[in-house]
Amino acid sequence: MPNHYSEDDKERWAEEHFLPIDNSADNVALEIRLRSTCVKGSRYVDRLASSTNFHLHRIKNPNRYFTYFVNAATIPKLGTQKFRMIAENNGVRYTNEYLFATLLRQHVSSDVVEFSEILIKKYGIDLT
Repeated sequence: MPNHYSEDDKERWAEEHFLPIDNSADNVALEIRLRSTCVKGSRYVDRLASSTNFHLHRIKNPNRYFTYFVNAATIPKLGTQKFRMIAENNGVRYTNEYLFATLLRQHVSSDVVEFSEILIKKYGIDLT
């Protein structure tokens, strides 16, 4: 079945459905950046980001977006088909891998950072 949502539709849906930032988060500014990445990145996938939304709603602490990303920081979860789809559509800066190599590098293992760097360099992103 063909996708009938435009990129704008998918991003608008995410903006409306992804939970707002809890002002009691340890780092509100970080939560805002991570939420923004989720919302903007949703335009690069092939359907509405309902799975992401489901997972975000299940996290019950005020550091929801931080927890969502850090829980995904394992080698087997890197470089998936979803990553390739987003990266190949010029959205590499909205991937978990990009966040692990940049904004969240101090919060994930060095193996995750290194592998993420290798993956994103394939798409013309140089972090040096």
